[in-house]
Amino acid sequence: MELPAYFISDAHLGIEPPGAVPDREQMLIRLLSSWKGKASHVVVIGDLFEFWYEYSYYVASAHFNLYRAFADLVDSGVEVHLIRGNHDFAYGDFFPKSIGVQTHKDLVLEIQGKRLYFRHGDGVAKSDFGYRLFRRVLDFPLNRFL
Repeated sequence: MELPAYFISDAHLGIEPPGAVPDREQMLIRLLSSWKGKASHVVVIGDLFEFWYEYSYYVASAHFNLYRAFADLVDSGVEVHLIRGNHDFAYGDFFPKSIGVQTHKDLVLEIQGKRLYFRHGDGVAKSDFGYRLFRRVLDFPLNRFL
């Protein structure tokens, strides 16, 4: 029997907007923990964080328990992937090197005999020219360095 795969999108952790589910990060951590050794894949399809910008020697410590939950999933044999969203586009090497979670702009996986394509979806529409240009400016290596 093949293990199930799970998909998450748009958690926007790091802010508490009006009407948001209280303690949603803790709820997500419990959910991830319940999948240890019971899933083949977990794919986060963008915007896990409201804002993510990674520096060489610093990541947001407020999410330490979430990082640990992802590391525990990986340690249990689950393949975990993070797709860049428009709020958390600046992944560096923290997730792959420190936790074992792979990061991608887009991703193709074969799961249970099906070939699946994953992308957050921001900037896909041709009419979204302004955002697509802005994203290229943000992603330009010199701008990221500065």
